[in-house]
Amino acid sequence: MLQKSYSVKQFVLIVIAIIFTGCSSEKEKIVLQNLETIEKYITSQKDSNGKEDEIIKSSYIAEDVLIINEILNKVSERKPFLDEFIKTSDDDGNEEDSGSDVGFNLKIANTVLYGGYGNFYISILHYKSDVLYMKIDISFTSQDHEFIKEYIIKHISFPIICTENGISYLKMFQENYKKYREEKSFPLYLTNDVSNIPAAYQENYQLLVDPSNLLSWGSYCGDGPGKTLAKIAIDHLTDNKQFKLVENILYSSNVVGRVYALQALEKWNANGEYILTENAKSTIKEIKALDIKFYVCDFGCVVQEMNFRELSKIRRVDINVVH
Repeated sequence: MLQKSYSVKQFVLIVIAIIFTGCSSEKEKIVLQNLETIEKYITSQKDSNGKEDEIIKSSYIAEDVLIINEILNKVSERKPFLDEFIKTSDDDGNEEDSGSDVGFNLKIANTVLYGGYGNFYISILHYKSDVLYMKIDISFTSQDHEFIKEYIIKHISFPIICTENGISYLKMFQENYKKYREEKSFPLYLTNDVSNIPAAYQENYQLLVDPSNLLSWGSYCGDGPGKTLAKIAIDHLTDNKQFKLVENILYSSNVVGRVYALQALEKWNANGEYILTENAKSTIKEIKALDIKFYVCDFGCVVQEMNFRELSKIRRVDINVVH
């Protein structure tokens, strides 16, 4: 068995031992890969000053491990069909529904599971019975990445990426994605890999295209002017004239991301900075006509749900203005 924590030297020795003994299982390989991922992330956090020691409750960890072993590890291996994923149920045996409409015959279904220390989120994007995309997010509200490395990593049998809030697992089902694109007129752009995008734009781009991110539209939230995360992200991309990335967001399955993308593209087109293709024009027209509600936080502390047409009556978002 792997030990609870590893120094870099210990990690290297473990890798060498496995290579020479040839006794590594697939899960052990993933554990080592995940350990390396989280070690690199922890090392990269320059402002990490450590935290005060606290008593770790084994009963809480046991609850988290149970969810990982009995649900998450199994979910990550399921076949890409909706009836496979709705097997996940709560303690009362209530199956999750097929999810909320994000337009173009696509739905996003979400499940939240609460453990001892951890919060576990499962999101799937599907077209009818075909699952196109899955995301597992794991966060520990009172614990950091050192805690994940120490107590959690060895139980996870799927490859992770590190985020500010914890760890995630992303998976695309390429055959179903290809099938959707061939059958539908909407030119869906979906990816779980942003490594080919300049590092300066990866985080904001991923925020706006990820179908599992529930975003709000607006620039005046809270007690004073305070941009939403989505507005901050789109501003970073538009200020740096990332034309192609913004057009990709237009074809994503994130409702708010698409709205901000169409605003930016129409403004650029009006200014002669970026000429819209016929494909982009027809997609923008379809997005504006969708009766899909999203959160609007643009009136101080008031948050409302609106579709694009309703928002347009209040803010001239469709007249070449990026609010």
